[in-house]
Amino acid sequence: MTGADGRCQRIVRIRAVEHRIALQMLAQAQREVDQIRSIRDRIAALTCANAVEAAESCGIALAAIAETQSRLARASQSTIAPLNQALAQVSHRQANRAHAEMREQIAWRILEKSEAERIANVERRASTARCYRTDVDAGEDQ
Repeated sequence: MTGADGRCQRIVRIRAVEHRIALQMLAQAQREVDQIRSIRDRIAALTCANAVEAAESCGIALAAIAETQSRLARASQSTIAPLNQALAQVSHRQANRAHAEMREQIAWRILEKSEAERIANVERRASTARCYRTDVDAGEDQ
């Protein structure tokens, strides 16, 4: 293995690790989005469950329901900004993952090209040595 082949293999290993890291970061961002969406779904379920029933129309019950509704509305509003940030983070990390994958593929192509050049160089040297070896062998016999 030549120095160029070793460098190419190291670059491929580095690019593969970068790609795996990008995949992990993307998965983490997607989990954060899923978590915020599940929180929003729970808030929506609580809002639906917190309806005014005709049988419970006393003032204390209505005040408690109104207070709960306002708190749920505030909680729902407070999840909008984190959800937007998490979605932006997911799109950014998707772009990073695609870029890392592209760099890894380029590194693999460079390694394949380097190995092909090395093999061609070895074959060229071997064929060159065969041509001159017959002349040298003939000179030694004399």
